[in-house]
Order: sequence, then C-alpha cells, then structure tokens
Amino acid sequence: MKHAKFIAEAKRDPMRIYARPIDVLRDRRLGHRERMEILRTWESEVRARANGEGLGMVMAALEEARRRLPGAHDLD
Repeated sequence: MKHAKFIAEAKRDPMRIYARPIDVLRDRRLGHRERMEILRTWESEVRARANGEGLGMVMAALEEARRRLPGAHDLD
C-alpha cells in the first residue's frame, strides 16, 4: 500500500489497521500529526459505537497512547 493511501486508510478506519492504540505510536511510517489524527478518529469511533461496556478500557488505552506521544499537547 502506498504511503499516502495507507495514511488515509489509517485515518479513516484506525481499528482496521491497528490492534491497539499504542500500535499507532509504534508505527514508524507516521509523523506526530498523523498519529494524533489517527488517535482522535479512533476515539470518535469508540464513542460513537460504545454502549458503555468496555468504553473505559479503550478510552484509557487511547489516553495512554496520546500521553506518550511527544508534543501531543501542541496538536490539540
């Protein structure tokens, strides 16, 4: 998959590309801004799908990934 196409797909459907939010941080093909955008999309999808069950665990994993992303506060 070409880089631009991969990035677009990851931003569109991150849960199809990555098993866990922390995997977004480990992907060396991504820049900081791309990582942040992917994590935001992931969070939005989880909130839209969630019925309360398991939401806390996923949100905690997303927050942990965002916390580890250097400069994340600059992208908010």
